[in-house]
This record gives sequence, C-alpha cells and structure tokens, in this order.
Amino acid sequence: MNRVLLLLLIVASAGGAGRTAPGDVVAPASLSTFFKPGAAFQDRNADGVVDFVDARIVLSERPSAADIAAAL
Repeated sequence: MNRVLLLLLIVASAGGAGRTAPGDVVAPASLSTFFKPGAAFQDRNADGVVDFVDARIVLSERPSAADIAAAL
C-alpha cells in the first residue's frame, strides 16, 4: 500500500516539474528589418552596398526535385 501511495505522489507531482512561467512575448521582426544590412546581409567593404550574405541552404540527404527547385 505504501508503494502505491508513493507512486501516486510521484506521478501527481511530476506534472509541475520543469515548467516555467511564460516570458514576455516579443513581436517578430518585420521583413524590412531583416533585409537591412546587419547580421545576415553584410557590407564588408563599407561601400554602402551589401556584398555578402551570411546564410546557408540546407537540404536533406536525398532532396526531391521540388526541394532542389525551391533551394535554387
């Protein structure tokens, strides 16, 4: 009987473990903000023109024709 009670106590208390209060909701950045020179689009020679894109296109090991077309 003690084992059953202990098991029920553990199961009942496990539901709240690891939960945190919700944080502040941050509004997503707009596309116009994303496309400004900064982290992804970089002007590495300071001439006022973006000349480097810090991004990668990741495909699965065996991409479909549609995946390849979308990546292109």
